[in-house]
Formats: sequence, structure tokens, C-alpha cells
Amino acid sequence: MTDQWDSTRVKALREALGLTQEGLARKIDVTLSAVQSWEAGRYMPSPLAQISLRRLERLAAKDRERLQRPPWAVEEKEETP
Repeated sequence: MTDQWDSTRVKALREALGLTQEGLARKIDVTLSAVQSWEAGRYMPSPLAQISLRRLERLAAKDRERLQRPPWAVEEKEETP
């Protein structure tokens, strides 16, 4: 995926996480007006906010993978010697 955080990507991530704009703002420690401005396309997230958004995006992807596995599937763990 591109590294560009436009309004549709921010909104898509927020909706995928099931968060309100306020919920996303709290999760990444920004103001509600910042999230509203990003989603309206007035501003782009700051570099620091983009790092937080990417982390949330990776966590969401891992959760999707985990939820798509059948319930009886067990993750294999490496054995330590």
C-alpha cells in the first residue's frame, strides 16, 4: 500500500477499526478537529500522526488475518532449545 495518507485512507482505516472520529483522535493522541480536517481533505496528517496511523493499520491487518483463520487453527510457535 502507498505511504500517502489521504482523506479516504484515513476514513477507511477508522471505519475498519470501528472507531468514531473522536475515538481515532484519542487512540493516536490528536485533536478531533485534526481527524475531521484529514477526512475532509483540508490537511494531511503530520509525520508523527502518520506513524501512529501506520501502526494502527498494521494491527488491523493482523487482526483480520487472525479472524479469518478457522477457530480450530492453532498458531505454530517456534520451540526454543
